[in-house]
Amino acid sequence: MVESARAVVKERFDVVICSHINLLPIASAAAAAQRVPLLLVVYGIESWTPPRGFAAKLVKRPDAIVAISEYTKQRFLEWSGVSSEKVHVIPCGVDAKRYGVGPKREDLLARYRLCGRTVMLTVARLAGKERAKGIDEVMESLTDLAREIPNISYLVVGDGHDRRRLEAKALSLGVSNRVVFAGFVPEEEKADHYRLADAFVMAGRGEGFGIVYLEALACGLPIIASSLDASCEVVLNPSFGRVVNPDRPQELKAACLELLGARGRVRARAVPRELATFSLASFRARWNWLLAEMSVGELASLPTLTREPAYAGGRGHGAAFGVQAPTPSTGGVAVER
Repeated sequence: MVESARAVVKERFDVVICSHINLLPIASAAAAAQRVPLLLVVYGIESWTPPRGFAAKLVKRPDAIVAISEYTKQRFLEWSGVSSEKVHVIPCGVDAKRYGVGPKREDLLARYRLCGRTVMLTVARLAGKERAKGIDEVMESLTDLAREIPNISYLVVGDGHDRRRLEAKALSLGVSNRVVFAGFVPEEEKADHYRLADAFVMAGRGEGFGIVYLEALACGLPIIASSLDASCEVVLNPSFGRVVNPDRPQELKAACLELLGARGRVRARAVPRELATFSLASFRARWNWLLAEMSVGELASLPTLTREPAYAGGRGHGAAFGVQAPTPSTGGVAVER
């Protein structure tokens, strides 16, 4: 806090970007002191309901707001009273060059006893207070899935306070022989862990977007996302995967069988061309456009696009189980100054 205050006094900024809604009081004061634009970024559950304290009273103060998904934007608008035109959707991006399709590493298959197995994968923080990643639902489906896919296994990458509970649940369900908890995996080994799987499954209830879905797609994996949070926006078309309601076990089972059953396994792994929607180049273009519109720094003097770079998330376009995509809204773009 003290260092931030010193920076506001001594340094000169072109814009103040507030990366968490609870920090709005500090960010607003900094922007006012510097007499520069204020930009708020909202990610997920922290902005879906009003925050405690003074921050909720300042949500109209930013000159522009960035939401990382259309879902988060709509949840934020429901309570904030901010005009829709002021909130811009800039989805997360993935550096596809860090991933790519590749063989399953033999040493990792041996480590996790996954040789010859059909593998579902979830990569997530196992935070006990959330329990919103859909891991419980996947484990509950394993017995039924095993009747159709006898060699099915479930690899969970990530660690946290909820791991002990999940391990106990796998034991109580009688599927501990099919569930592997890999724990924390260093960044340099993450791509190889994605490649161990045949499908990435994380149909939960709390994703503001979900970079892990993009990483899985960048490794050539089909994904199963949720209709109850923003992860469905990643599924641009059926080549990306499927969208299911995690409260309906039959939807999850049907999607898993479609992607992992006999028909699904004959498909060659490939990175969907449309993943370019979430490329780093697209990410930079969207941010550069917005900052130029706000007349931030050197970008204020550069020619810009006459329209905001388009983003239309999937919202269920990849679903086969009754999830309908809403009609996209159209209209102008406004940045308050």
